[in-house]
Amino acid sequence: AVVAGGYAVVALGVKWYFQSYAMWPAPLWLPSAVSMYAALRIGTSCWPGIFLGSLATNTFGFGEPVGISAAVSIGNTLGPILAASLMEKRVRIADPFSRVGECVAFSAGVVLMGAISAMIGATAVALELPRGAQIGVEHWLNWMISDVGAVLLLTPLLLLLNGRQRLLSQMRQHFPEFCIAVFITLVMISYLVGDTHSGNTGAA
Repeated sequence: AVVAGGYAVVALGVKWYFQSYAMWPAPLWLPSAVSMYAALRIGTSCWPGIFLGSLATNTFGFGEPVGISAAVSIGNTLGPILAASLMEKRVRIADPFSRVGECVAFSAGVVLMGAISAMIGATAVALELPRGAQIGVEHWLNWMISDVGAVLLLTPLLLLLNGRQRLLSQMRQHFPEFCIAVFITLVMISYLVGDTHSGNTGAA
């Protein structure tokens, strides 16, 4: 219930914010970060919460047909669950991102999550379009980037806050890596929310 509610609340907040600035679909789909965090912290048993949160968001928040909403929600659920399963032995939740290998494993898992979610979601949306209409590779790529960008931005912060007593110590010990991560994040956000891409990115 907490996972489903958190997903839906964050989704509605993202929708309100980006639509207020005429930036829809959302260039950063932050509910993906919530689902990835839940999958890593709770494990695969949280999948009903992710699925129901996504289903409620798409059905009631966006007014999509139940069938399309369910298909999109399957992608939004499979992505983080499979990625978290692969990361389980490679990323230590008690002390995350303390090694380069963990950062690489996390990044690879997040890209996999985004690819799965975008592939299933974009296919579901394409089936809803009128005959002859198509969704190109660009839409799939932007959907994936929206999910991946949100997870890379928010999920590590949520994981680190679990060990907030060690957070400042880790920042001091790995200050160069921290600066590089901040720089990459700022570049990524600038790309995602830039005027050139604001009308074509996003996923639900």
